[in-house]
Order: sequence, then structure tokens, then C-alpha cells
Amino acid sequence: MVTPKFNIEVRHLRYVVTAAEQGSFRKASAKLGVRESTISRQIRELEDGLGSS
Repeated sequence: MVTPKFNIEVRHLRYVVTAAEQGSFRKASAKLGVRESTISRQIRELEDGLGSS
């Protein structure tokens, strides 16, 4: 069995879902009360951890 090197956290999923629902990182950041760069960075971290991009 291979142990994953990346742990998906709830915040990663919350940011992805909110960005998808809102249609933009800017709107998602306003809805979640975080900076747009935080949304972008966390989604990039998720993509990198999953090996996509």
C-alpha cells in the first residue's frame, strides 16, 4: 500500500467548492472572508499535492 504524501484538508475542499460556485477567486475570497491570494495558493497546493496541473 502506498502512503499518500499529501493530506487533503477540509479547507482545500471548501475553497475549491466556493470558487466553483462563485465563478471566481475574487468572489470566493469575499464570501469566505479570506484574501484572494489565499484561495489561489490553497487551490494550487491541492493541485500540486494531487499531481495535477
